[in-house]
Amino acid sequence: MVSAVATTDMLVTAVRVLIGVVIGFGLLLAAITIHSFTPTIDPVAPVSLLDKISYWMGVHEKSAIVILDVGAWSTIVYTYIFHRHVSDGSFHIEKEYKNTILPGLFSDEVAADKTLLTRKIDDILSQAVKNLPNSVFRLRLRPQDCRSEECRPPIVVKVSNEALSLKKNRVSSVLQNLSRRLDTNSSFYFSPEKSFGALNHLADETALQWFAISLLSHSFINWKTGKSIILLNIREQDLFITTAVPLDQALPEHRVMSLRHLHAFGHKVKIATFKYPGLGLYSARSHVFGLSSTPSVFSKDASGTSGIDVRSACVNPVCDAFWHWNNTTFHVRGVVNGTYELVRERNGPFAGKKINRPVAKYDYCHRVCATYVDEKLRVKFEDADGGKSDKAIFDSLRGATGGVGQRKVFMAGLLREKCIERGLTLPDSGGNVKMRAFLDSLKHACKVPNTEQPFACLDLMFLATLVDQLLGFKQGSILHSSNNVNGMNADWPLAAAFYVYQNGL
Repeated sequence: MVSAVATTDMLVTAVRVLIGVVIGFGLLLAAITIHSFTPTIDPVAPVSLLDKISYWMGVHEKSAIVILDVGAWSTIVYTYIFHRHVSDGSFHIEKEYKNTILPGLFSDEVAADKTLLTRKIDDILSQAVKNLPNSVFRLRLRPQDCRSEECRPPIVVKVSNEALSLKKNRVSSVLQNLSRRLDTNSSFYFSPEKSFGALNHLADETALQWFAISLLSHSFINWKTGKSIILLNIREQDLFITTAVPLDQALPEHRVMSLRHLHAFGHKVKIATFKYPGLGLYSARSHVFGLSSTPSVFSKDASGTSGIDVRSACVNPVCDAFWHWNNTTFHVRGVVNGTYELVRERNGPFAGKKINRPVAKYDYCHRVCATYVDEKLRVKFEDADGGKSDKAIFDSLRGATGGVGQRKVFMAGLLREKCIERGLTLPDSGGNVKMRAFLDSLKHACKVPNTEQPFACLDLMFLATLVDQLLGFKQGSILHSSNNVNGMNADWPLAAAFYVYQNGL
């Protein structure tokens, strides 16, 4: 009797468990169905558990795009994995792989040896294949016009301008071998006319980088021009600012370097790159050195290089360095009767003792940099519209101080390089820089002698003055890094992969 009751209880329990499993499975199927027919609004949304289950069940699929950044001395392989809804075609980026292959295809030992060149190309393609998703599950890696079962995803090759400037025979040989290998002996989908190319203009690369940063910053979800990102690119000679502007806004023609129109997720976007001549780091450095140079006096270093003798209060009195730029060599040293500051030494053999430490003249350096920046930024009222369009752009940039609802400013060019040099951000993993930390580094550069970075005080002073006068930066403002935006590298490769995925080669 007891045994029969126990058996009945077990059957009831089993039936309940089975009903629970069926109901749970039904709810899961309903959730997956609803999820699969819900369009992905954000293309950089993280892959959820439902996405993974949908992929395993064949409701979603994965695809990939490979980008090769072929530089003069290294090759970077980017592999982007996309997760796509089969039902409506909406997608989002699942992951980015980035691998650097050394030495580069154009290096002396590789380019001169055809066998080694072939082996190195194979290494690059092997790395690209290694990062592709597992094909055991549902995987859409083949474009529509590729019928072979062995076809792999589309591949795009960008050759750097630095590499293209090398010897023509070397460049031609390397590119011919790479193109032949991709076209005939590679299972990647490759189009010689569309897969191969170079970004010939800085404006093209900048526009792609701006798009990638905006994409990873989720700017296109609730698009507002007034809250879009600003890309600040300080080069050697000039300053370039890339930002979105209202579609109907008049622009200062003398500053517009390039203008791009694009449609992004239902929004019409107008991207402008403005050029501010003379506000490059080296232009400013040359100007400051010119204030204190004596053109008739020349000096030579140990190698016999002659240059204009410069005595500048913007460098530490103990510094002695040569700098060559724009066909001119400057022999830069501190002023003869330098400034000293009585400080208590913290480290070394004189720790705890007061010493006279040589310092650069902080106030003087700030004054000359501020005067120079103010002159270069001054609105020209003799322009056709009385400088109104120029002032409108200037005023919109001044609002980018990092407050609530304000626009994020991303650093590029020499501004980013100087932050890396001073340990404020990292070259690969990035890291945002608070203006307070930047100013602390500036004060340290002016007060502590550093023969390895003889121009650090002047360089940081100019950069700090520029972002202050141009953007109205405060100590709490932030310079954002594009190296790691939501876990990805926000640069042109991401924008190129996104375009190829949407439009094909």
